[in-house]
Amino acid sequence: VDTVDTETAQLLTNSIVVKSRRMSRRVSVTSLPTGLQKCPGNPSKKKQFCKLLKSRDKKKTKSPSRRPSIMTVSKLQSEVDELLVDVANKSLRLLATRQAELRQCETLGQEVLASTKHFQKVSSRSARRLRWGFLCFFCCCCKDCC
Repeated sequence: VDTVDTETAQLLTNSIVVKSRRMSRRVSVTSLPTGLQKCPGNPSKKKQFCKLLKSRDKKKTKSPSRRPSIMTVSKLQSEVDELLVDVANKSLRLLATRQAELRQCETLGQEVLASTKHFQKVSSRSARRLRWGFLCFFCCCCKDCC
């Protein structure tokens, strides 16, 4: 046999669920709890239960008094506000670090661009020198290659 206990407490002003609890337990039919066990040995009193067992169980099985929820709407609202402030602070820190990373990437990109321009200039100069180095000029006076 499955038994399910549910309990919800609501604030009627804002209809917000403050506390929700669902508890399920399984009870076996073959073994009775100690408070419901029959007295051994006396068949004429089948319907009576042991008084000793009941008196022992009353002390043990006192159901704990359910305390009302400590959280109120104002406390919940203050916690939500604190969480929002924390999230805002963390997001500002993340934005600052991302901006610093972007600036660093921009400077690295400018350095790479400058070095590629310098490399192009140097390579074009060396290419010009190599082109002119393989050409032969004839000398007008001696008709030889210089």
